[in-house]
Amino acid sequence: MKFRKLARYFAIPALALTLPLFASVRNVGHLNRNNDHGFWLKEEFIANLSKQAYVNVAFEQRWGNDYRTFWYHHYQIIGQYDFAPFVKNSLCLRPDTPFRSLSFGPGFKEAISICRNSQQDFKWASANIPLVEANLTFDIFGGLFRQRFRGEYVNFNTKHYHDHGLFRYRLYYFTPWRWGKIEFNPWVSNEFFFREKTERYNAVIQTGVFYENRFKVGANARLFERFFVDLFWQWRSHRQLPGYWPHWANTYQIGANAIYIF
Repeated sequence: MKFRKLARYFAIPALALTLPLFASVRNVGHLNRNNDHGFWLKEEFIANLSKQAYVNVAFEQRWGNDYRTFWYHHYQIIGQYDFAPFVKNSLCLRPDTPFRSLSFGPGFKEAISICRNSQQDFKWASANIPLVEANLTFDIFGGLFRQRFRGEYVNFNTKHYHDHGLFRYRLYYFTPWRWGKIEFNPWVSNEFFFREKTERYNAVIQTGVFYENRFKVGANARLFERFFVDLFWQWRSHRQLPGYWPHWANTYQIGANAIYIF
């Protein structure tokens, strides 16, 4: 029984860690070009340390070039502490206030992706990304409204790319509708990306300032007591450098998130 329990806990992380071993830069084709389609998969493990603190460990893999090319993966850990009780007491808010949570904390991400380098060759490139994240949540219109603020510093492990800082702002709305025993809950989100400088040799070829937008619609469901699944469709737009057509390239992804809460 203990072996089965350990296998259940570690099967998904083991898969996420071994997938890069089978990846190559062959047949890159039209990866992340206009009208490209792909599949994104994410695995999250959330450990509650107390009523107000938790740690999130996540793995993500992405396929593009019309689902044919495995081109991106990352490993991430984020710690969060919910300051909502302190804020409510300090401001003497009523118990029925729509304000639900305000969490904040640091994190770290290691990202590896296929990129075009300064010699115009497609190579795997890795980056160390320290980050800080805040989440603000309210009850509104019977559902849940969340804002996520994240600052990252992308530090590449190769000379072909420029290190840069970026800011991400994401809006979520989880509808009040929950259907069936699995509590099927539709949601919608949009995320804006900003950064400080132009990246000239990235395979996605993006510019600085407001350079990317991700719009998602999806639904989550509780399959078991502590195991949830998110399914979504995404419209990802990224801004290209002058001289490239179109000025904004649009790609489309379907995806799934598997979430286990300890």
